[in-house]
Amino acid sequence: MCSARAEYSSCGENEYYNQTTGLCHECPQCGPGEEPYLSCGYGTKDEDYGCVPCPAEKFSKGGYQICRRHKDCEGFFRATVLTPGDMEKDAECGPCLPGYYMLENRPRNIYGMVCYSCLLAPPNTKECAGAASGVSASLPSTSGSSTLSPFQHAHKELSGQGHLATALIIAMSTIFIMAIAIVLIIMFYIMKTKPSAPACCTSQPVKSVEAQVNKEEEKKEAQDSVVIFSEKDEFEKLTAAPAKTAKSENDASSENEQLLSRSMDSDEEPASDKQGSPELCLLSLVHLAREKSATTAKAAGIQSRRKKILDMYANVCGVVEGLSPTELPFDCLEKTSRMLSSTYNSEKAVVKTWRHLAESFGLKRDEIGGMTDGMQLFDRISTAGYSIPELLTKLVQIERLDAVESLCADILEWAGVVPPASQPPITP
Repeated sequence: MCSARAEYSSCGENEYYNQTTGLCHECPQCGPGEEPYLSCGYGTKDEDYGCVPCPAEKFSKGGYQICRRHKDCEGFFRATVLTPGDMEKDAECGPCLPGYYMLENRPRNIYGMVCYSCLLAPPNTKECAGAASGVSASLPSTSGSSTLSPFQHAHKELSGQGHLATALIIAMSTIFIMAIAIVLIIMFYIMKTKPSAPACCTSQPVKSVEAQVNKEEEKKEAQDSVVIFSEKDEFEKLTAAPAKTAKSENDASSENEQLLSRSMDSDEEPASDKQGSPELCLLSLVHLAREKSATTAKAAGIQSRRKKILDMYANVCGVVEGLSPTELPFDCLEKTSRMLSSTYNSEKAVVKTWRHLAESFGLKRDEIGGMTDGMQLFDRISTAGYSIPELLTKLVQIERLDAVESLCADILEWAGVVPPASQPPITP
């Protein structure tokens, strides 16, 4: 096979390799008025290779040439046809047509044979002067009529075409201006009539709705005042109780401790049984204290966890400085991509997804629309030259600390670094 390929490559442009003889043979040549059909050369030859005659208005001198179109003497060159072309030879052009002339210092190529209009000819051009005098001499003059030279006819035609183009431009401009004016008038009437319709039709319903809202607010204020009065009354009873009783301070303190212990053991008792008793105020105070302490503990826990994640983020940024996201293991990126997907269902999940992350990197919406998950986004930002610390920074900016914590833990495990929070304490 290697030797056969070498022999194929040794054949020339118009040669094919013959497997029988093991030599390169010349492709068959076509005669005048024909062109090759299919391909032959550089060691290969089609089975149906042959010659076909040229179509009409084309010619070929034979060999390996394809058929070419005849010269357009009158249309392109503006000259007379000296010899018409056939299938074997091209057409030959003669002198310029009347009203045209040929440049004196013309280039020596096909474009040097092009004739130009006498309208652009310099003064005292022989071809143009002869054409004008010949036409004027051949046409007899009659009374009431005048003869025009080709130059005058061409000038008249050009002037007529110029007037027509000017008229068309003016007409189109007028139509365009009228259309803009109609659109502006329609928009003005729409803006003028739009606010008046709802005002006259919806005045009564608005008043009725406002009256209902005022009544509901009055009822709510009345209920609030009743509740405040009952709580105030109970508080006065509770504060006035030590004045009426003759018990000692130690007995009162022990009684309050019993009430507090009783309230802590019966958190789930219905409020309807306690209404109107002094224990109600103590229970409410206990509940308020518990809620406040729980809220404070929860906020402190959130701040502590946030500080822990940010410390881990700073540690990871120093470990993977200069590395791109695609250099991480596939499992790390796939896990982060699932956490950033819209179908991620967990208590830690927030609204921001990988699409918001892509917008933070400055990607356009049409480019984001062509992506399907976070893995494609990681590949895109890695190609753009972003590093892992920049990815973590963007995750912190969109408030996806859960994804930051998970990715940092995977990176530290992959890098073999123990995170600061999990290091064993040093014993003396």
